[in-house]
Amino acid sequence: MTRPLEPAFAVDELSATTPSGQRVAIWGLRPAAPRRVVVIGGGMARSMPSFAPFATYLAANGSAVYRFDSVNNVGLSDGEIEDFQVSDLARSLEATVAAVRRHEGTDAVVLVPVSLTARPAFRLASRDRGIAAVLSVVGVVNFRATMAVVFGIDYAPIPERDLPEFVPFEKLPIRGPEFWRDAHEAAWWEMADTRRDVDAIEAPVIALSSREDSWVSIEDVRAVIGPGVSRHPRVVYELPYAGHDLGVNLAAARRHLNQVVTCLADLDGDPRPTVEPPHQDLIHQVIWERRLQRSRQAGQLPLTPQGASPA
Repeated sequence: MTRPLEPAFAVDELSATTPSGQRVAIWGLRPAAPRRVVVIGGGMARSMPSFAPFATYLAANGSAVYRFDSVNNVGLSDGEIEDFQVSDLARSLEATVAAVRRHEGTDAVVLVPVSLTARPAFRLASRDRGIAAVLSVVGVVNFRATMAVVFGIDYAPIPERDLPEFVPFEKLPIRGPEFWRDAHEAAWWEMADTRRDVDAIEAPVIALSSREDSWVSIEDVRAVIGPGVSRHPRVVYELPYAGHDLGVNLAAARRHLNQVVTCLADLDGDPRPTVEPPHQDLIHQVIWERRLQRSRQAGQLPLTPQGASPA
């Protein structure tokens, strides 16, 4: 008899609303006695199930972990990815943090932004003293340089009238002029803007960066976050043998996960050793969350572990 598929952690479904009225879908994994509250910000063109192993790792080590799908992105939130702008990430993150605070009954939230979400996470933390720390994972600090790699051309100095109607991000079309205009008006383009945001953060800022990351220069990360740059706590961990997409190298991804857990424990002064979730737990969580995502996209009734069919 096949054992019914069960997730390692039940998914707590929340939602939030941006100032423009768009709905943000939020998923939470909550251990029995959480020691901290964490909000993971996924990158561009990545939905919540993509970070199921990450969230499971943190939940197994005592964190109440929340993720969200940005509006105008892939996933369960409102909007289409062709309308994506970086400010959509910022508004979605801020709405998520507010909803998580209400749900958990605490203002102290640790941000763990991945890739592009690091930019709005730094800005939010610069303005919100309730953010306990920012722990970025392959976080973008020089948005202009990263986008030049992604798009194959530096669009920042090009006049708006000369921009293509759509620009491709991993084969997904995004409206070029609107994306460009938002990046200029909201001051996302330049590394100097990132440095200004990070300088204003009083909480600890920790960067986990890959030395072989073709999207994010380790020299740029050191310049913005490295020790000695600020009078506030700053740490950069340089992890070898990994590019920007940690899913390509599972050994590197595991090193990043363990380092994130260690950093979170250090912030709390928690002496407990890192818990390594069983591989089967990670696989089951991914399968379960993908099914949940499909059911939500199809407008179906909630799944239950007892009623799940075998994988």
